[in-house]
Amino acid sequence: MARRRLVAGSDARTRGAAATAVVLAMVVVATLVAGGGWAGAVDGAGPLYAGAPWFKPSEPYDQNFPDPTVVWDGSTYWAYATTTGGPLLPAMSSTDLRSWTARPAYSPNPYNSDPTFNDAFPTPPTWSMGGSSNRGKPQWAPGVARIGSQWVAYTTWDVAPGRRCISAASSASPEGPFVDRSSSPVVCDADPGGSIDPSPYLDAQGRPYLLWRAEGGNGALGRVYTAPLSADGLSLRPGSTPTLMLVPVFDWEAGIVENPSMVYRGGAYWLLYSGGHWDSAGYRMAVARCDGPTGPCNRLSSAPLFGNTSTDLGPGAGSLFVDAAGRLRVAYHAWNAPYTSYPTNPNCDGANLCASQGQRFLHVEGLVAGGAAGLTVDPVGSLDSVVSRPRSVQVAGWAFDPSAPDTALQVHVYVDGTGTALAAGGPRADVGQAYPGYGASHGFSATVPAAPGQHTVCAYGINTGAGANRLLGCRSVTVPSGDPFGSLDGASGTLGGVSVAGWAIDPDTTGPIAVHVYVDGAGTALTANRSRPDVAAAVPGYGANHGFSATVAAAPGRHTVCAYGINTGGGGNSVLGCRAVTVPSGDPFGSLDVASGGAGRVSVAGWAIDPDTTGPIAVHVYVDAAGVALTASTARPDVGAAYPRYGANHGFSASVAAAPGRHTVCAYAINAGPGGNSLLRCQAVTVS
Repeated sequence: MARRRLVAGSDARTRGAAATAVVLAMVVVATLVAGGGWAGAVDGAGPLYAGAPWFKPSEPYDQNFPDPTVVWDGSTYWAYATTTGGPLLPAMSSTDLRSWTARPAYSPNPYNSDPTFNDAFPTPPTWSMGGSSNRGKPQWAPGVARIGSQWVAYTTWDVAPGRRCISAASSASPEGPFVDRSSSPVVCDADPGGSIDPSPYLDAQGRPYLLWRAEGGNGALGRVYTAPLSADGLSLRPGSTPTLMLVPVFDWEAGIVENPSMVYRGGAYWLLYSGGHWDSAGYRMAVARCDGPTGPCNRLSSAPLFGNTSTDLGPGAGSLFVDAAGRLRVAYHAWNAPYTSYPTNPNCDGANLCASQGQRFLHVEGLVAGGAAGLTVDPVGSLDSVVSRPRSVQVAGWAFDPSAPDTALQVHVYVDGTGTALAAGGPRADVGQAYPGYGASHGFSATVPAAPGQHTVCAYGINTGAGANRLLGCRSVTVPSGDPFGSLDGASGTLGGVSVAGWAIDPDTTGPIAVHVYVDGAGTALTANRSRPDVAAAVPGYGANHGFSATVAAAPGRHTVCAYGINTGGGGNSVLGCRAVTVPSGDPFGSLDVASGGAGRVSVAGWAIDPDTTGPIAVHVYVDAAGVALTASTARPDVGAAYPRYGANHGFSASVAAAPGRHTVCAYAINAGPGGNSLLRCQAVTVS
């Protein structure tokens, strides 16, 4: 998990001397140690962060900031935390969720003369020990939200030693000051420990609710409750009663559920909570999915959301919020390893400064809600397809990490045990529609080497920031190898040869391969490189250019025609198919269409074709015993339509001289090649 530390000022670790001079004049301000840090503990209620750096107004801050909550006011992010560095309610702002600046000092200051005073909640509630005894008391785990026309801060304060209750304080601005004008807490459970960890949220209709932890005590476990708020958020809705949301269940929770936070996202209510002891590496966050704003809620997993790293321990106290881009985020704290508690000596780095030891730092990570993952900080995505190709597999899918959705996520594809790194940065409009705010450039597609045979192909989204790598999916696939395959689709006799057509593919290559066509024992080499979209659709991964078509020379008569796919790579040649065909031959044929007598002449017309040639042939016309030689070469479209292999130029017409009287007119087609002449027709005519 990569830690997103707050950006520090140049003097972040040299503030002790300056802090020594700071004395808050508020009558209700907390007792400070000489250098400005909170002293020890109050009434056994918990640590007061000895040695935490001072929270200087308007300066960058990247130090102790426990139990954080973050809101967006339309132009700026505001973060709030448990008491630290001076203010009861520290508040700081950011425009990028990375660099944070402490709240400005009051100007003019209505509370005291301190020029460095910048507390967002300067006066504890009058009903608290801090308000009633004029002693400052630290507040814990604040929750802030805009409700109606105002901002409301929910905080916890001592009402008795070891007992706390929840305040609702309002402000016109998210930077405060927040003021609790009530005479009693908004929530105060009867438990010995009272109520802590308030967190406001809105339901799908925008109505406000409040989550909190009933602290337990005297053998009672802590529980998480919720109740609807009034329209202004300053009280519980009249007539409402709290609803139990969670109790401890799993071993890792160590009997503790606390710091709840809820958001409505992706058509569901998601409840984030923390479990385990706050001052240990076992502190964690987990998620439950709720049917409505008041439950019931079901935990999604028996395991925490994410765990420890070499630099950060005990990630917890998370609060959910939606950023300016509409993306779901979580703000949480984690101890700086190897520490899981605050310094016992607040002066380890100098007077009243011990920032080099245990502190809880703010982190902000992205989350995604919905799908099989539920609510996750891990990458999300899918291995959509795995298609076998020659000595490789074509993989496609999508993935992104909610912590860095603007960066092309690295995806590792494993074919059995061999990995290939890809980047998921291609266009995927469907992903953008399914996850609004996260963009549409999260696709990946690549050809990954793979030997012939059966394989298991798995893809993993490689985590960025908090979380862990995510398995996107696995598929079984067989990479082909061996002999070519295909088909001799057709073979037919034509003038002087055989027309053949078909297709062929060798599984070891996407390129065209050689095809040998044999007519009886005589072979002709072709290349299967013509476009065949039907083949591409039937055999994806190899493309369309695998067709062949040609006329192979052959003598007239009956033949056996066979086509062979010539092997490339492993395997041997393959028979694509064999056909029996007849190459046409024999006597010419045609017709004497017209024979008519006229004044001293005979007119004739017709057509003639010899099956051994597509060219024109001779036609002899006899008037009684006198012959005239013609050539059947004029256009006859009707003949071309009837005999497409021979074309249209096979017509003849002529006017032959003849004496008056009655005559017999005969036309003969003169043979070309094997065969003999053919009588087309004889006709009796009268010449005038």
